[in-house]
Amino acid sequence: MPAASALLPPILFLLLASGPPHAVCALDDSQTRAVPARVAQEAKQGGATIEAKRLEALAFRETDPVARFELWSRVLADDPRSGNAHVQLGLMGMGGNPDQQALAFERLESAFDPELVDRPVPLYAPQAGILAATIGRRRWAFGVEFKSAKKFLEIAMQTPAPDTCTAMQLATLLPAYPESESAAAAALREWHDKMDALLRLPHGGELQGGGQLGFPLDAPRVQRQPGGQDPYVHCLLTLFYHSMYYHPPAPPS
Repeated sequence: MPAASALLPPILFLLLASGPPHAVCALDDSQTRAVPARVAQEAKQGGATIEAKRLEALAFRETDPVARFELWSRVLADDPRSGNAHVQLGLMGMGGNPDQQALAFERLESAFDPELVDRPVPLYAPQAGILAATIGRRRWAFGVEFKSAKKFLEIAMQTPAPDTCTAMQLATLLPAYPESESAAAAALREWHDKMDALLRLPHGGELQGGGQLGFPLDAPRVQRQPGGQDPYVHCLLTLFYHSMYYHPPAPPS
């Protein structure tokens, strides 16, 4: 396994030293992407043991990336329901090859699911917003998975520090393949409502998200946020699909 520092974006690499979650966060995941069988099967087995807790304590103190990866792998093998192991291994695998990345995001998704881990990622933790937004953006970019992307972006907006880039992603999210004409119409109405809310803000104004903090809507602030260095590419999702939803008025008879 390559060194973790070579696998992670700088912002997410900082989360590796953030310590364990402290509370169960019950999330409604009825619309999220189904967790692959290989993760679900592992997570439904076993429970925390004295050895797993000992290894977890060692893993949080370990400074060598390779040794840390090996310790977290042992934690997961001993306790498949360890939320900390799912998060830490997920973070360390995000910059790997395509198979490693796919498994890493499966781990991160499972860390939000109380059916798969004993202590899911708590929404009050600032890191929860970054993780949820990263999952949502990935699910859209790599699979155009509307429901899963929307679910995790909404989770990110419920955390204590929602950011403008995530709000822009959620506002510009449209299903590529709506289930029906009514679903398409509802999605388009929501798209325009959220976009209008963003556009009505004056420069430097505040948008109150699902969390407790407001934030200014201006380019310098967006560019300081995770992924916001290129806000027109990263923070805007489905301007192309919006054009496909257009239905010109029928010509007069």
